Amino acid sequence: MTALFGWQFAMELEYRSANPAVTLDWDLPGFGRGFAVQVLLRFMNESHYMFVYWIIGTFFEDVETLTLAVGLVRSFESLGSCLAFGVGAAKVPSLTNLIVAFVMFCISLPSTSFAVFLVPERPANHVLDKDNESEE
Repeated sequence: MTALFGWQFAMELEYRSANPAVTLDWDLPGFGRGFAVQVLLRFMNESHYMFVYWIIGTFFEDVETLTLAVGLVRSFESLGSCLAFGVGAAKVPSLTNLIVAFVMFCISLPSTSFAVFLVPERPANHVLDKDNESEE
């Protein structure tokens, strides 16, 4: 993900200094680079969603608590989307938008890393016998 941010940052600097201004169209050179990074960022976004929901699913056994936890996470996702759309709608350069996204990504790294280390090796009700085989 950090490499994708770096790639996009390098392209934004190139676009900013280009004269005339860069236009990304299907038949123009450079479209593939601009399109590829967006596709990869979208893939990483969807992969992140799956990862977060997997982490949440490891902590709860009953559906009611899991539903509550997912609802809370979705609330924070909605707040993040509101902030992102607000920054995107303001008359700020694309590079500023990218920097805000990168800073938010960096802020989320410690808490996400901490949550990963809290994931149990196996569910709490998963009992192993003396031969490390599952008991039903």
